[in-house]
Amino acid sequence: MLAYTGARVNEIYQLTSADIIVVDGVWCLKSTDEGEHQQVKTTNAILTVPLHSQLLGLGFLDFSNDRNGRLFPSLTKLRGRWNRKISRWFNDTYLQKIGVKKDRLPLKSFRNTVATKFRNGRVPETVAAEILGHSVGGITYGRYANRDQVEQLASAIETISYSIE
Repeated sequence: MLAYTGARVNEIYQLTSADIIVVDGVWCLKSTDEGEHQQVKTTNAILTVPLHSQLLGLGFLDFSNDRNGRLFPSLTKLRGRWNRKISRWFNDTYLQKIGVKKDRLPLKSFRNTVATKFRNGRVPETVAAEILGHSVGGITYGRYANRDQVEQLASAIETISYSIE
């Protein structure tokens, strides 16, 4: 999910089945601080991100429909954050197991990769910022413009692709 949403690790692992929603006919995940034990880094991180077709094709909707409550209930908080244990496992155990130096691909680097793919795919910065939960500087877009339509966000999400060699 991290590779196809650009979400923060903490945002993904606190998702509940109720956070998978349909907006204008597009399946999305809702990052929010509304539920018990849910928190976001900033108010810009309260957002709706379309689900990539690869996630849908891999059966993510079936996975989320089979859950009642948190999507990843086996993960527990460590020092107040959901992401600490999974990050530690990924960075210290998994990467070592597959022979990758842990300083080359930390778990949170998926956000950087998604941002780079947006830039390389010529996704407008305002659209990328809305998906990634970043603020956009200027008054015109930052204060007065409406949020982008979910179809435009979905189009940007679909620019993310990976080749497995």
